[in-house]
Amino acid sequence: MKLTILWLDDDRDPNVYLKKNSTSGAFLRTSDFYKKNIFNKYDVDFVWCHNFDEFTDYIKKNGLPEFISFDRDLKKGNKIPKGTDYPDGEDCAKWLKDYCRKHGKKLPKYFVHSANRNGQINIPQILGDKVMENKKVVLTFSEFVNEKYDNTIMDDVTRGYVQKIKDGLTPEATEYLDEYGELHLISDGELAKLFKSDFKNRYNGPEGDGLCLAFDMNNSEIELFSINLQCVVWSVKCDINNPQSIIDSTVECLNNCMKQDEIDW
Repeated sequence: MKLTILWLDDDRDPNVYLKKNSTSGAFLRTSDFYKKNIFNKYDVDFVWCHNFDEFTDYIKKNGLPEFISFDRDLKKGNKIPKGTDYPDGEDCAKWLKDYCRKHGKKLPKYFVHSANRNGQINIPQILGDKVMENKKVVLTFSEFVNEKYDNTIMDDVTRGYVQKIKDGLTPEATEYLDEYGELHLISDGELAKLFKSDFKNRYNGPEGDGLCLAFDMNNSEIELFSINLQCVVWSVKCDINNPQSIIDSTVECLNNCMKQDEIDW
């Protein structure tokens, strides 16, 4: 059976992205959803829209697609002055809901593949879970947890530390780290390791792929390390025995994750 999916994303080509091999949380969640709910049932035809204008133009010209897959941040390809707010996936969802209301249409089925946690929550809220249930088109996002990394047993104090780090991350850093962080870098399980006594002894040449956190004992610094480039992306002085120092240093490192793109090979 054929299924047309409007794929809203400024950067990721669905025909490439969904076939790649990655350990990022965002990819695993999306890949798992498509394998279990889409690819095993339908012959899929993706229509790739990069931004708000392409999204709205397609629907105006072709009508509603059967299914929409939402990204939240749509920076690339928006022809607006630098520093100006740009329409994002949430704006597309608001427009879609208004379009359906004005034309008496049912909302299409949808999924939020964005790594941005705000988008994962806000887009279903905009479209309205209750409305979706009434129209029997419930296909919102679902978190698929990697047990090895996220089901780490933590005491309440450590869980509070981890939450402070997550609360300090910018949406842009969160999305980038979900894509390029090694082994769910910003999952509860991985962040909890920062507060264990053996973290200070972890700096011994990380192996794998992506970005990771390490502690340089010689310089007393927490480092965001690029395994691909074999270099430090960002580093901050840290009192490894002080939880607040670990939180502050980690937040600064992670929020500078995109500096990796400025490093020459």
